[in-house]
Amino acid sequence: MAGDAIPEELADLAEALLTDRYVIVHRAMLDHLPQLRLPTRLAPRLLPIVASWAQAYIDDPDVLEDALWALRCLADMLDDQRQVLGWHSHALSLVHRLRPHDREWMLTSSWPLPLRAHPAWSRAALGALASRELADYFNVRNDPLLAALLDQLHSDLGVTIVYVSHEFGAVERFVQRIVLVRRTIVFDGTPAELPGVWHDPSHVHVRD
Repeated sequence: MAGDAIPEELADLAEALLTDRYVIVHRAMLDHLPQLRLPTRLAPRLLPIVASWAQAYIDDPDVLEDALWALRCLADMLDDQRQVLGWHSHALSLVHRLRPHDREWMLTSSWPLPLRAHPAWSRAALGALASRELADYFNVRNDPLLAALLDQLHSDLGVTIVYVSHEFGAVERFVQRIVLVRRTIVFDGTPAELPGVWHDPSHVHVRD
């Protein structure tokens, strides 16, 4: 039934399934809730239940991840934007308990604008980028979380960032100006004006 709206006559079972004390039952409900397209009228009743499971599984990152996605899905069903922001804020406060890869996936998803510009988002992003798991697995210069963080620092806080890199294909998508130095400045302009050879992401180094 994933991807389809749950029949109205079955929708009220969601609360019973979420409050079921059998682990396999409420965990499965947390996992599948974002795909069930539940009626919006249920969101105010289900949100406190999901939040309580998030707290109960705070030391189990796999279940916590499911709970946070479910929490954010239900929050988006609310009409009161203050409540939407409040529930997303609660989810953001727990993101640091996820595994680094899951943290990155959640942080780069859509957030209410006030939270995307909030220091809590930046702290969570920096914590994920500094983790050994991401450092070993990703070339962070290609990492979407790093790009989002740099964009936030520049656009929301007005911070100018000087980025030093040999990999123009990795950085040109989120910088406004590139200065190419080979003993002297050989290019100074926008990424769109950069000579074609440097647009190839497979070209790694400036020096031959």
